[in-house]
Amino acid sequence: MSNGDLDKKLLKAAENGNEELVIRLLRDGVDVDCDVKGVTPLINAVSGGHYSVVNRLLYAGANVNCKNQYGDTALHNAVSTGRPGIVDLLLNFKADVNSRNENGETPLYKAVLGGKVDLAELLVRKGAHVNSRNKLRDTPLNKASEGGHVGIVGILLNAGANVNIVNAVKSFCTS
Repeated sequence: MSNGDLDKKLLKAAENGNEELVIRLLRDGVDVDCDVKGVTPLINAVSGGHYSVVNRLLYAGANVNCKNQYGDTALHNAVSTGRPGIVDLLLNFKADVNSRNENGETPLYKAVLGGKVDLAELLVRKGAHVNSRNKLRDTPLNKASEGGHVGIVGILLNAGANVNIVNAVKSFCTS
């Protein structure tokens, strides 16, 4: 089997949560950070919600801050899919809480957009920048107020979010 085939096999095993096959492939020397079209085993395992496989890959040395073709990290993905256990695990392995994707969004944006109060609170506690701006110059507070996420608005305000920041369309966060 070629390296490309083995890489694809590891990606599929991670996606399906097949920890036994992941272990075997890593033991056989398949690169833990193999990348096929912007997808890595870690991102696949996170997408599938496979905590034990994510843990295994991290302990095998997977790059916790690797990005997919859209610039999303495993942390972006774990937050988007609402996986608090995996978010906590990634943060314990020093995932960059302020990593930006190609739209300038941090994991905190993903929590805000999904209305995930618990994850927004965790990310803020771990140092997420509450006044960061995406490419449209929106802040998490802009998006939380637009989305009616009152609990998240409170978290952001308590963490020092600036209510006077204007986005690209000159809209204050209280729109």
